[in-house]
Amino acid sequence: MSRKPAAASPALARSLAAVSRALEGLAVGDALGADFEFRREVCGDDLQQAVASATLSVTDDTQMTLFLAEALLGAPARRVQSAIEIALLRWYRGQIGLAPQQRRGLTRFAVLTQRRAPAMTCMASLHHRHLGRRRPANASRGTGSLMRCMPLLLLHEPTFCAQPAMSLVASVARITHDHPLAAEADCFYTALVHALAQANAGREGAASEIVPSPAEALPRMARRVAGELLAAKVISPELRQWIEHGLSIDEPRRLGGGWVAEEALAIALSAARQARGDFMRGMAIAVCHPGDSDTTAALAGALLAVQGACPEASLVARLDALPAIRYVQQLLALWPARPSRRSESA
Repeated sequence: MSRKPAAASPALARSLAAVSRALEGLAVGDALGADFEFRREVCGDDLQQAVASATLSVTDDTQMTLFLAEALLGAPARRVQSAIEIALLRWYRGQIGLAPQQRRGLTRFAVLTQRRAPAMTCMASLHHRHLGRRRPANASRGTGSLMRCMPLLLLHEPTFCAQPAMSLVASVARITHDHPLAAEADCFYTALVHALAQANAGREGAASEIVPSPAEALPRMARRVAGELLAAKVISPELRQWIEHGLSIDEPRRLGGGWVAEEALAIALSAARQARGDFMRGMAIAVCHPGDSDTTAALAGALLAVQGACPEASLVARLDALPAIRYVQQLLALWPARPSRRSESA
């Protein structure tokens, strides 16, 4: 007889469901945005052509996110960071063509080991770890850690600004990226997604006239999270200013190219805010800049999906990584409620 999974607390169940939805939003955003990376001009017709593609191909954003999620869901409490580092090394070895002797878990899915313009800082950092060497310090605040961090929202139980969770999120960022803004962006983004997941549950269960709409909820929650993290010295005034840029500037091009964490975060916030609950409206904004459009669309896609603005089922069905996503969603559904797994990991 199979053992029935332990029941999760209501808050943890909401977070698990949020990660499951966000994986789909992130992957669709990643696949749609990949067509526009480096392009100077993007128009609505271009996006419609991408939407009509028979197959939506994900990039390293989705690949690393799934590997991180699998590691987080299977790791003992005190070994979360080391488990994630091992998972990222599994991803890296696939990128350089080293097949594992035994294909287990996510390595069974060939799409996750195919090289798809992987983040250079991640590759360089993991190269040293692959060789068993201590990697040299870098000053990178690129998007490689931000693009993969979303599942770490599960560390934020029961509150989104608990110091042990923040310390671990920052440590996971530093596996590859040493610049403080990279870790700060990861801490803010995971805390925001967690807070939105809990707020969305409250909105679903309350009268609409007393609960803010998704368009109102995102700026309100982002400012609340940013204020608390700033007061706790988890984020700096510099990142707080970039967050405000994303909540007040409508034109993505004015926020940079999204090649560094603070710019990508601001563009994603701007797109998700202006989407007004419409996933494709958000995508049209998130990809409309000549930069790291797959990452900005992936970040925005996860933010929207957590709030219930999910991509259409027909888009999800065409993801080439869908079997791998379904596998991780099954792990999420079976994950037992173990608060110690999260609270002891710092």
